[in-house]
Formats: sequence, C-alpha cells, structure tokens
Amino acid sequence: MRGLIVLLAALATFPVTAQAANLLVNGDFEASTSNFTTPPGWFNIGHTEGVLSYSLVGLPAFDGDQVYVFGGVASNGLLSAGEGIGQNVATTAGDIYRLEFGFTGENCPGCTTVFTVNIGSFSLDYSLVADASGFFKKPFTVTDISGYVATGGLTTLSFVAKSSTNFGNNDPIIDRVLFERTGTTGVGGAIPEPTTWALMLGGFGLVGSTLRQRRAAFRRISA
Repeated sequence: MRGLIVLLAALATFPVTAQAANLLVNGDFEASTSNFTTPPGWFNIGHTEGVLSYSLVGLPAFDGDQVYVFGGVASNGLLSAGEGIGQNVATTAGDIYRLEFGFTGENCPGCTTVFTVNIGSFSLDYSLVADASGFFKKPFTVTDISGYVATGGLTTLSFVAKSSTNFGNNDPIIDRVLFERTGTTGVGGAIPEPTTWALMLGGFGLVGSTLRQRRAAFRRISA
C-alpha cells in the first residue's frame, strides 16, 4: 500500500491542462496590421499578401481586428489558383494533432470558390458558395480537422486557392487558426494525456480510501 501511495504522489506532480496550446505563431493574424506585408510567423504562397481589418471590409464580427484574405490589397484584389498562406510547425512524429479555423468569402453573388487545406501530406477541399447576404456579409463558418498523426519533427500547414468561377470577387477569408496537439499514438498503444492522469489519480485515491475504511472496520470487528 505504501508503494502505491508513493506512486500516486509522483504522478500527482504531472501538470494538468484543460486545453492544449496553439502551436501556430500569429494564428489569429493580430500581430500584423499591414495590408501588404506577410503576417509574422506565416509565409505567402504565390504572392505577398497582408491582412485586412473587419471594419475596413465590413465583415460580421468573428475574432479580433484582422483577417487574412486571399488575393487582397497587395494582389489588387485578383485571386490566382495556387496562391495562399502557410506555416511550418514543430511537431513530434507519432503525436496526434487537430486543426481548427474559421472561414468565409467575399460572397460575390453566384460565385463559387474552392480552397485546399494541407496538413503535411493530407489535403482537404472546402467550397465557398455565395449566399444572398451581400458582399462581405456572410458569417464565418468554424470547422476542424482532427486525428492528424505527424510523421516528423516539422509539419507544413497551408491554405491554398484551388479554383473559382470568378477570380477576384469571392476570395477565401480565414481567421482564428488553431493547431494543437491532442495526444500520441505512443509505442504499443495510446499514452494517457495529463487530464487522463488526473482521472486515474482520482480513481486510485478512491480505491486507497476504500481499502483503509475496510481495514479499520476489520480491526473493530476483530477487537
């Protein structure tokens, strides 16, 4: 029993976190206010583009003051297939990650644009179909990609324009990009996360308390 108590005390020193940290630099684009300069932490693909403010374009409120618009001011509002933005993120091979982001479009009536999200070698397409709310009036949609398993110490994440029925009037817009570690495949099975350790500790503590109560009851009966 004493050995179990020592083990529990050691496990109790593990940090318990309610939410994983964002591994991206400037995932909300708030570290830059330039319309022409690449946002800090990111690299541009196919062109050099900056950020735009919600107030400037009249977007519905979503997150902070700045958003990233493909084919923005620096491109004179013209979108080309194959351009976008990306970031190299430090990862650990075998660990599991999750990407979350908000997106909308300029919302040109009758226009459809497709952009691709790449995480390492994994790719997924998203379609922007305009509604009747008007230019820059369509609310953000929040989506996520879960369960990505890193294959090395560096993972490239990118958002790239793929196609459009009107290049320049329905550009993709992204904001609040979150990339977080959610677990690990481990060796021979999953390794518990800190929150799981906390639950285990609570269970072990309950078992220890029950054993002590039973021993005390047994002593009283024996006496």
